Amino acid sequence: MKIGEWNVFTTVTGIIKKYYNGRDIVVIGDNLDFAAFIEENGLKISHLYTITEEADEAKADEAKANEAKANEAKADEAKADEAKADEAKADEVKADEAKADEAKADEVKADEAKADEVKANEAKADGAAEDGSLEEKEFDPLDFIRDDDLKAAEGYVLFTELARSNELCDVLAELGYIEFQDYVFANHGRIVVRAGTEEYTDEYGNEVHCKNCKVFINDFCCNVHINVDETALFGGKCYISARHTGAGEVTIGPDCRFIDNVSMVIAGDAKIRIGAGTKIVQNSGIVALEGTTVEIGEKCLFSYDVKIYCGDGHAIFDSVSRERLNFPVDHPKNVIRIGNYVWVGMRAVVMNRCEIGDGSIVGAASVVKGRYPNNCAIGGNPARLIRKNVIWANNYTDGMLEECPEEYILPTMDPE
Repeated sequence: MKIGEWNVFTTVTGIIKKYYNGRDIVVIGDNLDFAAFIEENGLKISHLYTITEEADEAKADEAKANEAKANEAKADEAKADEAKADEAKADEVKADEAKADEAKADEVKADEAKADEVKANEAKADGAAEDGSLEEKEFDPLDFIRDDDLKAAEGYVLFTELARSNELCDVLAELGYIEFQDYVFANHGRIVVRAGTEEYTDEYGNEVHCKNCKVFINDFCCNVHINVDETALFGGKCYISARHTGAGEVTIGPDCRFIDNVSMVIAGDAKIRIGAGTKIVQNSGIVALEGTTVEIGEKCLFSYDVKIYCGDGHAIFDSVSRERLNFPVDHPKNVIRIGNYVWVGMRAVVMNRCEIGDGSIVGAASVVKGRYPNNCAIGGNPARLIRKNVIWANNYTDGMLEECPEEYILPTMDPE
């Protein structure tokens, strides 16, 4: 089972158990692992219809190749006949006629063989599985539904890969099927929760409490939780996006400010947590990949074009020993922790496995990775500790030490 699939399988199976009322399950799709998971959870599959677009394309390519070979053979035969005709004699004509009769006989035999093969394939397609309880066919989903085959199956329908669409739902409605009560899409398609929506919940376990920012929940995402305090404010083109298989979380505290074009993306079960009073300026973004966590403290300030990227994105191996060099997805060290009252300068990039202590400053255009103590200034590519025992004030022109929160005016302590 692939990473994240367990979340989708268990959630969708829960939906089926809630509504199926003892009916057999009709599975439409190629995910045989999903079908096996359903049966392991006590549900009976009566029909399995596989989507085989790639197989159909391969068959079409093979047919074209066979046709090209046949055309070449005919062309070669025509040239041979022309050569023989130039040297025509009475006895050669008779020989040609005999050969023609023989070719016709061979052609008839070939046609009969092809007809037998077609009949055999049709018999295989119409046959049931070995135990007689599972019917497996190749089909076009829309044609299948419109031809009333689905009605004949008489079961609760699961679409394993096919994305939910209004067109499919309309056709199903014409046949008397009601979404969730009679069928479910594992791939629910892209869900858009627009700014101004007080609260959003769905059958897939997704919950959104984010009045002031647009939220995207993509494709197979289940059990996504977005909790944003109603006092947090967002400028134009800001958004939160959940991707892959869900189970992720975004939590944003009160009085946060996100200026124009700030994005937060969680993949799979990733988490982003932002403390109260933090401000992120325009064109900045946070990305947390599967199995990672981004934690940002209170009263932080992020300048423009700051990027925070938690997770390596790709597996990296030693090409000689073949051992993996970076941590796997679910390793506990795949975390970015930025403490309270931290100032991150413009165009800085904060990378995976990074910790920055309270009251610190990150210089402009720095690439930051590793552990850094409290009340320090860091900068460079790669970033290094430049100075200890620093604190910053938000007001540049008339800034006074008294403006700095007293609890963060501390000497630098070396990290443990």
